[in-house]
Amino acid sequence: MSLLPPIYCLSVVSIHPLSGKSSLCKRLIDTNIDNYQLFLSNNNNNNNNHKNSSWYYWGSIKHRRLDEQREGIFHLIEHSSISIVNNELIDNYLKRISTLTLRIEEQLTMEKKFFSKDKININGFLCIYDLSSNKSISDFLILLHTLLKTRRSIIIVTTKNDLITNQSNISLEFEQSIHYSLPNIPIIHTSAHEHINIQSVLELALYACDETTKKTFHKKYIPPNYTDAYKNEQSLKHIIQTEYRGLLNRHVPDFRIGSWEKFYDRWQNHTSIQTFIDMFGKQQAKYLYNEHIEELRKTLRQKLIDERLIPIIEMFLGDQKSKISRNWDYVRLQMQKHPQYSSTVIPSSMWSDLERNNTNKSLIIPDDLLDTFEARLRFESYINNRQIEQTRRINCRLFFDLLNRFSNAGLVHYGDSYDKDCVYFLGRECYESLNGQDRLRIFALHQSYLYRLICLQFVELLFESLEIFINTFEQMNLVTKLNNDRNLNSRKMTAITIDDIFKKRNYSTNKI
Repeated sequence: MSLLPPIYCLSVVSIHPLSGKSSLCKRLIDTNIDNYQLFLSNNNNNNNNHKNSSWYYWGSIKHRRLDEQREGIFHLIEHSSISIVNNELIDNYLKRISTLTLRIEEQLTMEKKFFSKDKININGFLCIYDLSSNKSISDFLILLHTLLKTRRSIIIVTTKNDLITNQSNISLEFEQSIHYSLPNIPIIHTSAHEHINIQSVLELALYACDETTKKTFHKKYIPPNYTDAYKNEQSLKHIIQTEYRGLLNRHVPDFRIGSWEKFYDRWQNHTSIQTFIDMFGKQQAKYLYNEHIEELRKTLRQKLIDERLIPIIEMFLGDQKSKISRNWDYVRLQMQKHPQYSSTVIPSSMWSDLERNNTNKSLIIPDDLLDTFEARLRFESYINNRQIEQTRRINCRLFFDLLNRFSNAGLVHYGDSYDKDCVYFLGRECYESLNGQDRLRIFALHQSYLYRLICLQFVELLFESLEIFINTFEQMNLVTKLNNDRNLNSRKMTAITIDDIFKKRNYSTNKI
């Protein structure tokens, strides 16, 4: 049987009303932002929960130290502010909040069921100070000196740091003012609204109440300053939000899966969902879910536009003038005249079912897709790319013709290198407008063309002086002293080479 962790009672006190005691207690007990916002809405930070009593029991919270060495259960007791209605004197108020034993019978609520005895023993004090106020700390120092007489651990917690513009300077001045006379009381700066340094309060309180560390607890744990704590909280929020978005990406791959309510009913007990809702709220979780659904819609819509819109346009519009027209509205009117339009452009209400059964990946799109800005943009991009491609092809042909003119003039020969001949083309529009890859491709194509011309010229020369070539081949055979069989094979090889030469003479530039 495992032993229960030690139980400590913390008394939350302040010298000024509206210092943020209740907000801090609510955050310490309950990390859920929705519950916190509801608390602020209902109570308006006026401590209405205990307006008719001297103290209020907030509940208990378990906390384990960061080093995993100790854990404890804290009961939070918030003392009401000084009673102005009853003209409570400051001395009586200080005596009341510094009491180390509280009798449960005094309360009208049901706190008694949380404790085994009829009284509560205070183990430490959380002294709250509103750092955003410009009030003098003299009264607060009186409170601290009064609590020092109890010989209980004291922690100073400043609140509303999120409302301060130059928080670093003000917090430093406050620390210097306190530590000038009370150097051993630790100070931690918090924000209940932003949930900054809230867990650090419990961490420091556990050191302050634990028997093994309470004598020097102010040295055992140094809480982070507000700026560092704020950065850590923002980093944690980013991680939790990323995990939540990752869960949506994994488990909601289709926007037709269902609504937020169905998703929440199924996944509300998942750790990532609970943590996200605690930190950001249920409304924010719903907002990101709807944002994810909308992103899925946009992704699918863009995929349909990229994969199907242009093939459908080319299928519907046969004449070049309609395709080249930049007027998208005119193109849509031309498309509607096609007999297959109604079976290709489907009403949006029917498209989901038809697409789900579209196993052959037929070219069908919802009709509202054509109304989107993305469709218009894709069409204009298609027209621009088409005209760019046409211009590129024209320049390729013009560059090929330019190479021909230079070869006819004796400037470009077969076997020349591109680097040697490219100086002839500098400044020519057809050359300058092409990229390096197209230039090399056309130059290589022209070299092949020159090679074919040389072969054809060789064949024509062969037919003009056939006897000379035959005698030459026979003399070559005699010199090499080939036998008759090899002479026959050699003649066959010569015939094959000539057959290769006798390909279609008209050279085509379709490859350009």
